[in-house]
Amino acid sequence: MRVFVLIILAVVTTTTSYASKAATLNISSEGRLLGATDVTIGGTLYDVVLVDGSCISIFGGCDEVSDFLFTSESELILASEALLEFVTIDSPLGNFDSDAALTNGCGDSAFCILLTPGIQIAEPGKIAVGVALNNGGTNFDNVGTTEAIIADISGTHTVWAVWSPAVPVPLPAGIWLFITALVPVPGKQTRSI
Repeated sequence: MRVFVLIILAVVTTTTSYASKAATLNISSEGRLLGATDVTIGGTLYDVVLVDGSCISIFGGCDEVSDFLFTSESELILASEALLEFVTIDSPLGNFDSDAALTNGCGDSAFCILLTPGIQIAEPGKIAVGVALNNGGTNFDNVGTTEAIIADISGTHTVWAVWSPAVPVPLPAGIWLFITALVPVPGKQTRSI
């Protein structure tokens, strides 16, 4: 019975750690950072794609609250922090923190500004954006929010973070077969020889 409890404990621990895995970086065949899946923000998983272009073309006009996933300043700050902590990192896949030019949409290794749009400002044509500043390998990365004129946001140093809720991936069927095989059959006794 003791072995059975230890096996169940090991399976539960394994499936729990599987469900709380780290973000997975999406890299192009040229080695550029395109985004990430399963980025944790406030206990919720999101996917993010880094897109070069205008807010208007990427976010369906960039002029209504429904165009944005995050709608408060605190959410914009958390999303910006997650970009620096989990996405633009140095890893075996690439030095995306040390060399900002490896980030899709950024053309300068010195720095890259990752923008997350979110809050409409009462003033027409303006929005608030979360800003994640990746200072190419220095310790001066920073986050914040700022007001921006929708039409003016673009350039070789900026890229848009397009966030979406992560799609949950179910456990493989084999895991459930393994778990059910560990459950003892009632009335079945084992004999030792």
